[in-house]
Amino acid sequence: MDREELLERLRGVEWDDFEVKAAQVGVPEDSYKTVSAFSNSSGGWIVFGIAERKGSFEIVGVPDPDNMQGSFLGSCRSSEKFSRPIEARAKLYDFDGRSVLAFYISPAPRFDKPVRVKVEKRWETFIRSAGGDHRCTTVEEARFLRDASRETFDSVVFEGATPDDLDSASLDWFRAHLARRNPELAHQELDPAGFLAEIGLIRGKGDVTNAAALMFGKERLLGRLKPGGVVDLRVIHSDLTVEAPEQRWDDRELCESNLVVTLRSLFERLRRLVPAPFDVDPKTGERQADSPDYIAIREALVNLLVHQDYSDLHRTARILWFRDATVIENPGDSFAEIQAMLDGGSSQVRNPILVRLFRQAGYAEQAGTGIPRIVRTWRGAHRAPPAILNDPGAKLYRLTLDWKPLKSQRDEAWYRRLGVEITEDAGRLLTYGREQGAFDVTRARLVTGLPGRATLTLVSHLVTQQLLAADEIEGEPVYSLAPHLADLWASTPAPPVHPDRGSEGVTGRVTGGVDEGVTGGAAPGRADRVARLEAVIRARPGLRAPQLAEATGLPETTVVRFLSRLRREGGIVFRGAPRTGGYFPKAPAAKGPRGRRNG
Repeated sequence: MDREELLERLRGVEWDDFEVKAAQVGVPEDSYKTVSAFSNSSGGWIVFGIAERKGSFEIVGVPDPDNMQGSFLGSCRSSEKFSRPIEARAKLYDFDGRSVLAFYISPAPRFDKPVRVKVEKRWETFIRSAGGDHRCTTVEEARFLRDASRETFDSVVFEGATPDDLDSASLDWFRAHLARRNPELAHQELDPAGFLAEIGLIRGKGDVTNAAALMFGKERLLGRLKPGGVVDLRVIHSDLTVEAPEQRWDDRELCESNLVVTLRSLFERLRRLVPAPFDVDPKTGERQADSPDYIAIREALVNLLVHQDYSDLHRTARILWFRDATVIENPGDSFAEIQAMLDGGSSQVRNPILVRLFRQAGYAEQAGTGIPRIVRTWRGAHRAPPAILNDPGAKLYRLTLDWKPLKSQRDEAWYRRLGVEITEDAGRLLTYGREQGAFDVTRARLVTGLPGRATLTLVSHLVTQQLLAADEIEGEPVYSLAPHLADLWASTPAPPVHPDRGSEGVTGRVTGGVDEGVTGGAAPGRADRVARLEAVIRARPGLRAPQLAEATGLPETTVVRFLSRLRREGGIVFRGAPRTGGYFPKAPAAKGPRGRRNG
């Protein structure tokens, strides 16, 4: 974080990776809670010498930066203060003679969590949520401890369970399925007990592992192991909104059986829910077995089942099926960062025995390949890119699959007016940048489905063609649509919409609504609509374009165009990381000494 990036942060708000302290009389004691929270979450910056007054930040400086730096770093390395040494990187800034100290706290490795801090002679654990530090509950701390164990949950013996608690029908189906794929893996010469022992699901004189109970257990055994159910599927006949409904649903299937029964049941249910259950081969005209939509959903379900934290008795994996999106939510974060997920290959997994069984059954190719396949197949369906949230602090993983197409006929007309040849992937990036604002290379990979090096080459080419603008946030390159392309989009006419047809939704339902410019009566003027958008940003800073469209009642494409105009005029600014930031009203620069303005 350089000087300009710090000033840019100070014009925004504190968030999950940024915290300021005045620190006028030494290191504030509560700053060590923030250190614990950053270590247990995704890391972040803590800045000394900044005071928060009346909702804005003021640079006040620290009186003795050398002494404060030594004291803070010394405490971070002290076993009397923290349960493990803290990795902290320091930077010193000068603002007209006032010193500001910033420390980047790295996220702790999985096996070092939870990072505890001594507070008033008690060891406590904190996590970061939004802009605050929150003390961990006993349940939350236990999640860290389970993930730090060298013994995986699926390999542990289920006390009190016997082979009689396993469902023979589920086991027979699984073995028959293996026999069709690879007879050697089915070990047909062995009886059921011998087969389970051969593949490591029972040990010694019949000790049943958690993996055996999860795969083949009878319902009474699953009720003891996972009383809240394995997967909660909820079908909701409305669009996904900023605040998704927690309790309301129109149809629900709570899967409380073993993984074999759950897998077979949900495969059939999801096949019926997918908008396009099959495609036609363009060359032969024959029906293809599975569409890209269904392949992506199937892969996401397998990921949900093999990577779930089954030891968490307080939460259940959920599939929320909205009209315009599907949200797949897993208790337990991924041990890999999003970039590593996209790279694929082998990775640390929470349930290695389950991963092996699903791979042998043909439902998971290799550990770590699920997300790349989902991204590629979703791109093949020409839909908006998946959104991935991995929250180590909350121990939560969420995958959102948007059913809306990324591009429209108006986009195609827009590409033709650019004056250069646009490939399919380049067009997807330009459309995404227009709708969502700044993005980094990792997000670009989600959009294109390309490997990292190929994505970087494509982005660099678009920058050279002056179709994308390059910038930096937190020292990492980010990209946004070149300003002149927003003007070109604004002047690109929308295709005509038949008044009786509306537009086709992904499920074949006819939606009403018409594009801007095709009105059915008097409409608010442009100035009124811009004023409405500005008012929402002032009242609810931090929203993104889709959320602003919902709040204002304006088409999202209109909101994007107005946002571009307001940014050029200096009325608003985009704050935060590309995937989690939002739009804020332009604030005055932070105050320097004697009323001068900095930045």
